[in-house]
Amino acid sequence: MAKIVIVSHWYYPAQGAAPYRIQNLIKFFISKQHEVILITGQEDAIIDDSFGMIKMNLKNPKLIKTINSLDPDLIFFSVPPTFGIVNIKKLQDIKNKLIFDIRDPLTFTYHSRNPIKKNLLWQMEKYLLEHSRLNLINSTGIKDIYLERKVNSKYYLLPNGFDITLFSHKREFTGNFFYFGAFNVMHSTINFYKFFTRHKDSIKKHDFTFDFYCFPSTQLEEIKEITVNEGFNFIHFYEPILDIEFKDKLKHYSIGLTFVRTVYNYSMPSKFYTHLALGIPTMNISFGRSIISQVCRKYNLGFDINPDKEENNCCINIENNYDELAKNVLENRNIYSWQKIVEEFYNTQLAWLK
Repeated sequence: MAKIVIVSHWYYPAQGAAPYRIQNLIKFFISKQHEVILITGQEDAIIDDSFGMIKMNLKNPKLIKTINSLDPDLIFFSVPPTFGIVNIKKLQDIKNKLIFDIRDPLTFTYHSRNPIKKNLLWQMEKYLLEHSRLNLINSTGIKDIYLERKVNSKYYLLPNGFDITLFSHKREFTGNFFYFGAFNVMHSTINFYKFFTRHKDSIKKHDFTFDFYCFPSTQLEEIKEITVNEGFNFIHFYEPILDIEFKDKLKHYSIGLTFVRTVYNYSMPSKFYTHLALGIPTMNISFGRSIISQVCRKYNLGFDINPDKEENNCCINIENNYDELAKNVLENRNIYSWQKIVEEFYNTQLAWLK
């Protein structure tokens, strides 16, 4: 049995991809009979008796000392690495045990107009990459970003995946679309506006509905205002869905949406894996260059709609092609089964832990 320390600012009750990924990693390591200790900067993190938890400010200079005092066999640092420059410089002491878990490239995700701050941020991120035993990425686009910047470290692709199958039968087309999760700086309000403005008459004619279950954000308020101003009465907004309501509420939807901004083409939104768990195709409102668009095309898990292109038969084509699209999702989605991909990671990269 090994001792594994996971350092992550986010954990439940925080919502979103970060706590979801951390919880899945914790559950997996416990299933392998390892001892897990989570160090989190989240003061209201929910304590779970199945693993240890230490709450502390991750910028505290004593972070590395605290980690070393636990004498771990393996250490996970999860992005965003809000650990402070003092702690980053001490990574040399633990680099042979360190795995850097990168959900999103820090420099791209946290923009700053201050060039000095931005450069410091990059130096911190680069140092983490170069002083880790292994860097975990959840999309191939992230590796491309680092290679372009001449950071030739060791990378391993570990997508978030989906951990449960909410529906195992082929879905029927209902004309109900949904968007789930965050609508923030990584998602395109411009593409949102272009798509619905271009196709609003056809959407009304076919009686399609679009429901958004979103966390609060500035961008969400922007698209709400667009919806009101443009009279998009086929769009509705709701609070994020609780786990206990998830399956029941989402059983009426046929297609899930993404609106990835071009600058974030590397991103693999967690909502994509929600769509796979539901057994429904993903409709990417994009120009087809994003990683998620490439994945959907390669594995037949969804399709693209170009917001700048006039498609008179867009709604008709979606409905007419739906049976084939839904069938393809059921046949191909297991490539992103969390249990499958995390077992492969464990067996190929962490065999020394056993």
